[in-house]
Amino acid sequence: MKQRISKTILTIMVIIPLMIVKPVSAANTQYSIIDLGTLGGKFSIGEGINDNQISERGQVMGHSDTAFDESHSFLWQDGIMTDLGSLDSQNSYTDARDINDQGKIVGYSYAPSGGAFLWHDGVMTNLGTLPGGDFSYAQAINGRGQVIGASNTASGETHAFLWQNDLMVDLGTLSGGTYSESVAINNHGQIVGVSDIASGETHAFLWQNNVMTDLGSLDGSSSYYPIAINQNGQVVGYYGDPRLGESHGFLWENGVMIDLGSFGANYTYPVDINNLGQIVGHSRTPSGDYHAFLWQDDAMIDLGTLPGGVNSFASDINERGQIVGGGDNGSLSFAVIWQNGVMTQLERLGGTGNTIALSINNRGQMTGQASTENDEASHAVIWTK
Repeated sequence: MKQRISKTILTIMVIIPLMIVKPVSAANTQYSIIDLGTLGGKFSIGEGINDNQISERGQVMGHSDTAFDESHSFLWQDGIMTDLGSLDSQNSYTDARDINDQGKIVGYSYAPSGGAFLWHDGVMTNLGTLPGGDFSYAQAINGRGQVIGASNTASGETHAFLWQNDLMVDLGTLSGGTYSESVAINNHGQIVGVSDIASGETHAFLWQNNVMTDLGSLDGSSSYYPIAINQNGQVVGYYGDPRLGESHGFLWENGVMIDLGSFGANYTYPVDINNLGQIVGHSRTPSGDYHAFLWQDDAMIDLGTLPGGVNSFASDINERGQIVGGGDNGSLSFAVIWQNGVMTQLERLGGTGNTIALSINNRGQMTGQASTENDEASHAVIWTK
């Protein structure tokens, strides 16, 4: 399971005009687009879609503005968008971060104490904090209902936690550290996260069987951050500082860490790994453009761009190897899907603004955002056959 879609991807959409495997096909009419609407405002975005067996089109988690211009989290299912509510009546801000196949959602909601929440069947539960703390947030949930996140402690330090059976467990830190956060968890209860170490850098860790293991370093100096872990315990992440334009992707497996390589520049950013070990993300080319990649069989494959475009990115991959993301045509960005070696532009709602696909489930159903007709608003959408 992976961290929610990176802010780095969304930043690329703003900075560059969004947005080799070819050919490229035009807008794909085999996929229909469904407008999920909003909670009363002009903006909404779908950020995750699960494989719920009850809902024909999966359940979508996302965010929407309300009529009062407040940002609320929602669950969309079978044509109905439900406001998740909040933990505090005076401050209704919520930030949903993950959804599992049972429709359980976790994230952060403002609260006088705590903030990490679990939402299910219309009820939002405050998961509390570690002993002595007053702030927490939940980052991810697996298929067994185990929740991970971070909380402050009585000493003021921030520590990663695992919540299960109504109990929040402090995962501690790596040797010499005072800070840690959980990032992702698989269905075996293996947790990856980040912790500082005595030297001041941050390292990725794997926590399992009550033991936190340092995933190590390739260069001995950079900070390391995990992004996702699959059901086989393979971990992907990056080291360096993407904010400064320098990032290297890594894969860790059975105690060995390798660099994923690049397209010739000093920037590679992975975003997800499936259970086949296929990794997707984006990497910078020598010309300064960003191209989506698929890494498999020890090789990084350039997924190309739309006609007339120079940039593309991948945001998610499912167990069938279908990849979603976005690409530009020289002026606007479009939601795309890569499958069977072909990059396909997805349908739009009628507006001329940007579209983006952020998540795909194992049925091939996708969610993201598209501009409405006349570009008056941007709405969460589903693309489905």
